[in-house]
Amino acid sequence: MPNTLYMYVDMTNDGGGYDFYVINNGTSVNSVTQINSGTTLGLDLIYPRSQAHWKAIYEFTQNVLGVSYSTYMNHCGAIYNTIASNYTSSIMRDPNYYGSGATGWRVPDGGRWWIRDATYGEPNGNYSVYGFLLLQSLSSTGLISSFDDGGAPYTGTKYLVSTNAKP
Repeated sequence: MPNTLYMYVDMTNDGGGYDFYVINNGTSVNSVTQINSGTTLGLDLIYPRSQAHWKAIYEFTQNVLGVSYSTYMNHCGAIYNTIASNYTSSIMRDPNYYGSGATGWRVPDGGRWWIRDATYGEPNGNYSVYGFLLLQSLSSTGLISSFDDGGAPYTGTKYLVSTNAKP
């Protein structure tokens, strides 16, 4: 990091350690290949590691920022694939960490990632490679009940970034 930043660190979910930094008026991106406004700060878009991590995101946006999660998280973080295919019979989580899941999907640091613990009607194959997944519904428990792989949604100019240091 080039300068000192004041970041929010969740100290309750998954034993604590999930950090967040708010970007307002940033560069809107829709692919992991593009440079987002956290990059110059030594940060990146969030790599969602678990359901508890999603819960921490929900709690931070609702309870600390006082806004809906969708104000800063309209996408499923920096989870991406290099091919477009149908994964409706796969559980959308890291198979290397969770024992089963969707192969080919990853986050930029190669670490664990998580969207759901059950199969769902997405991603159904209309995915844009390296693009983001649209986050449609996130509950207070961190459960994602719906998301979409159609196209590649832009982050908008408001989004959360992180060190993604917690594996």
